[in-house]
Amino acid sequence: MKKNLYLDEINHDLTLTDFQLRLTDNLTEYMAQKIENVLSTFAEEWFLDFTIGLPYFDRILIKTADQNDVHNIFLMAITDIPEVEEVIEFETDFISSTRTFTVDFKVKVRDVDAPVVGSIPLGGR
Repeated sequence: MKKNLYLDEINHDLTLTDFQLRLTDNLTEYMAQKIENVLSTFAEEWFLDFTIGLPYFDRILIKTADQNDVHNIFLMAITDIPEVEEVIEFETDFISSTRTFTVDFKVKVRDVDAPVVGSIPLGGR
């Protein structure tokens, strides 16, 4: 079973339990966190690989952003994750006053019986 360091859902800090780093408990939690990490990473943000990340400054957080384009960027980012077999449901919502996108998804993941469901607020934090 794949594991990863668990990131707190509010501030994305590492979580300690009894002086031990917490790991993701199961594949569903691992995948939900992986999808959030993919959608939250800005293009050229990670110094070890500038090709990783989404074009927030060029195509998402611009004044004249095409909502269909942004929707497709997020959808493609999820479908590009190797463990994701199918996107069952997918919806984005943009709140212009706070410049916040919300991405709601339900995906079928390899080796997981139940779909992975999530709702991720992006930006405007």
